[in-house]
Amino acid sequence: MVTPQELQSFIESIPPKPQILQETLRYVEQGELAKAANTASQDMVLAAYLRAFVNRPQFFFQKEVKELGQIFGILGTTGAKELLYHYMLHLFMPNKWELFALNAQRFDELQTMLSGYWRRIIDAEKITQPSIIAIISLLPASIIVTEMLFASHKKEVELLKNTKNIDYNTILERLIGVNLFDLAKTIGQTWEMEPKSLELLVCVSGKESCDDATLLKMARYMHLLFFYVLSKPDYIKSGLNDFLEFMPEFVEPIYESFTKIVEQK
Repeated sequence: MVTPQELQSFIESIPPKPQILQETLRYVEQGELAKAANTASQDMVLAAYLRAFVNRPQFFFQKEVKELGQIFGILGTTGAKELLYHYMLHLFMPNKWELFALNAQRFDELQTMLSGYWRRIIDAEKITQPSIIAIISLLPASIIVTEMLFASHKKEVELLKNTKNIDYNTILERLIGVNLFDLAKTIGQTWEMEPKSLELLVCVSGKESCDDATLLKMARYMHLLFFYVLSKPDYIKSGLNDFLEFMPEFVEPIYESFTKIVEQK
């Protein structure tokens, strides 16, 4: 059993913030995107990561964008902040994945794909709340924390998985007393995200009620998006496809619109 103290120590270590990253985030939060881009450009590794991230095919930019000022300008305050969250996770991810068969490239591609499709969904649904737009970065963060917790209890995890054939989210609940989305919500609180939007995460499993119609709809999208991305061949091989129980009845109201969104050219 993972102790609450052990869990909290993992959560508190997210995100690591080098000086330039801290300054860039501060300017973004102030809406000073030109200053943020200028500051980020002083760190060659950070700048290269941001350019590579948004120019992957999975991010769905129509043309290559090289200038950080242009990248931040296109994404806006919320999108730029989300992009910096992804960089924090890139810094935080394990050097060697013990349980899930991942590496830095596959994890970065996972983040890009989730973020790219989520932006399409946000645009299609005309969602304007900044905190809902940025919340997608919390799912990859939860995967990292889960990997690190499972790696330190690998024998227990493998025993539960092999003998009972249960999903990793259920194993999380048995070992820690929380699930993937509880982890995501805790990380969001650490990142000081807006509390109401974090309630969306409570509904994503499809097992909890949600009174807010917009949050419920976006929770359905996130549930289906998570399965859609983790059903890609690379993530089936990595073991991530076994993360959560799929709830087809939960996503049925948005299934047709989701299909149109993800299949658009």
